[in-house]
Amino acid sequence: MEQFSTIRKAMKSANLSLIIAAAAATLLLALLVVFSIKPLYNHFAGPFDISAEELTSFQGPEDTIRTYVTLHPEIAVDTGFYYFEKQEDGSEKIIHSYYALMFKDNLLLAKYPGAGKGDLLDPEPVTGRIVKLAEVENTEVLQTLISEFPNLKDAFLPFMLDTTPDGGSAWSIIIGVAALAVISIWSLLRFLRRATNPAKHPIARDLSRFGDWQQLAQEIDAQMAEPHETHGNFFHLTRDWLVYQTKSRFDAVPYRDLVWQYMFQVTYRSFGFVTGRVYSLMACDRHGVNKNLPYGKDSAVVVNLLEKLRERAPWAYTGYSAEIENAWNEGRENMIAMVDARKQAIEQASVENQEVNGESEP
Repeated sequence: MEQFSTIRKAMKSANLSLIIAAAAATLLLALLVVFSIKPLYNHFAGPFDISAEELTSFQGPEDTIRTYVTLHPEIAVDTGFYYFEKQEDGSEKIIHSYYALMFKDNLLLAKYPGAGKGDLLDPEPVTGRIVKLAEVENTEVLQTLISEFPNLKDAFLPFMLDTTPDGGSAWSIIIGVAALAVISIWSLLRFLRRATNPAKHPIARDLSRFGDWQQLAQEIDAQMAEPHETHGNFFHLTRDWLVYQTKSRFDAVPYRDLVWQYMFQVTYRSFGFVTGRVYSLMACDRHGVNKNLPYGKDSAVVVNLLEKLRERAPWAYTGYSAEIENAWNEGRENMIAMVDARKQAIEQASVENQEVNGESEP
């Protein structure tokens, strides 16, 4: 069945948000995969056994896709440089140390976890990541070594081997890829579900608590096309409905089902000072649904709207009090029964008034 203009526009707007979310997640996923191919490849396929000849042909990690490697140095020389971290008791703990690994005529600065163990004349294979030299390591370690031993100036390779744990960076990428993939697929599936079966759209499901959503959609559309009151940019008061419509949201509640409406205030503070307030209309219906309908910074619009709702649904409670909130939370059925009784009394009084006016006419 063809949808009606007001509801159709609201549904299309909500579906568009899903399409945008799916497209954005897919784009971010593609970019993340492109920029993460190298670390992911090294994480799953590495470490790679690299010869001294291949190692010395590199000028940096950008020269090879294989950066998680296992090397076979001839000698590992303890440089005597350490990175300390001060503990709570005032002592100092060595976090990592620096070695110079020898490969024929070349040396490679390497970062080892923990304290150094002195020179290693017959070192075991070393596994780590080929990385760029950080500025502090270049100036405080490498350049200091070269200043003390000028003959080593051309011996050091222009990068470093980091054998310390990588902190799970590859797993962070994997989690990011998985999360973006889930968001993209979830958004697409929700869009397809809504597009193929409009009854499963949240707007249709929301209206269904009041009756046949398609008939109600036709009713709302007809009344929205009539002249009606508007409050601010979002609130519409038609003959029978409170309608809230923004670019990304649509809600509608019939006056006959209103039980309680009041103004809700959110106060923003910074360093103890109030920086702003935002006001919403809270609309509670007989089905136990509490709708928070945000407006903005102008409380007068919401106050005026409440007065108009009081005129259209005089049986409903208007305004906030702790007693009403407790009744809504703890004794909702009794509260609804009281509202029904008030509504019946108002309708009965209206009928009797009409009958009296009819009899008084000549």
